[in-house]
Amino acid sequence: IETRVPMARSVNTGISGFIDSSGELGNWVQEDGRFQQIQGWATRTMILDNRQTFYGRWGDWPIRVILILTMLRLFVATLVRRKMV
Repeated sequence: IETRVPMARSVNTGISGFIDSSGELGNWVQEDGRFQQIQGWATRTMILDNRQTFYGRWGDWPIRVILILTMLRLFVATLVRRKMV
């Protein structure tokens, strides 16, 4: 969901199905209301999404900048406190 990539999930012992680029779930393999420990198949047309999310564009950079600014602020606060003592 963070990168708007649709996903086809196919597993042996879990829940198999599709997740679109908006995070919507659909076409789960099920039988009598059960989703696990069954046999079956599902099909769905996967539509590629050209939109880009904030995370896809910037990645972890905003968090790194915030971390550096916080560390700098703590360092400055420590220096000021030492001058006062």
